[in-house]
Amino acid sequence: MEYFLKQVLIVLNPVSGKGKALKLLPAVKDYLAQNSIPFELYKTEEKDTILKLQAEFLAQAPDTMLLVMGGDGTLNKVVNALGNRKDLPIMILPAGSGNDFSSHIYPECSSLEILGYLKKPKLKPVDVWTCNRHRFVNGLGIGFDGWVANRATGSLPWIPASLKYHLAIFAGLFFYKSFECNFGRSLILALSNGQTYGGGFKIAPGADLSDGKLEFWRIKPIPFWKRPIYLSKIKRGIHANVVGPYEVLKISEISIELKEPIDAHLDGEYFISRTFNIKQDLNLNFVVVKA
Repeated sequence: MEYFLKQVLIVLNPVSGKGKALKLLPAVKDYLAQNSIPFELYKTEEKDTILKLQAEFLAQAPDTMLLVMGGDGTLNKVVNALGNRKDLPIMILPAGSGNDFSSHIYPECSSLEILGYLKKPKLKPVDVWTCNRHRFVNGLGIGFDGWVANRATGSLPWIPASLKYHLAIFAGLFFYKSFECNFGRSLILALSNGQTYGGGFKIAPGADLSDGKLEFWRIKPIPFWKRPIYLSKIKRGIHANVVGPYEVLKISEISIELKEPIDAHLDGEYFISRTFNIKQDLNLNFVVVKA
């Protein structure tokens, strides 16, 4: 699907990727000016609310494209603020610590190469999902993944995000305990629209962004001395082809119940809950390399 662009709203997260988006901004402005593409700039703030962003989106005319400069967390905020506005297509310039979702639709593309697709953008509808009425576009992780996400986004801001994430994984290998849910005792419950999350962990090798299904992977309890072996297979995506403590389903709707609240993340954004009600919400159009 081709799209005729009239103007761009840049949604920029200043702190994403330790200021990566801000460093990229002058080149983006130059490109838009050189190609006579009108634009506005909106910078998200630490205490930004969904309602504040939603008001900005409601004010936009049709034929406005959203140019998201940030990571998966910034994109998550955008899709939750869009409401029912399906007429605002989205392009992402990856500027976060993980950038898993953008890697699915712009494989091996630099930010300037991605920008080049603005000249004649092609759109692809992508499934957007909800968990407990909060949207996500890439993945939901319950248990071990949520525990890691909580610790990786905590204190010690001078430590690089990728290092904090891997340190949290290392700690979880030894200290995280499995939990009981309505699908049995588990270490990880992963519901993925994209093939990777967590900065490249290929948790769902068969996932498709536009097939109306999530891949639901249940990782069963693993003794701590075997966890490095199995999690290494998950990182590389080879667990789908070997026998192991895994189960996978393709689902369009599911409810997960636990005895007590547990750590989780939506597109890398930490939260905690005891129940998880997941279903498809709508489709949003993204600028892609191949339609």
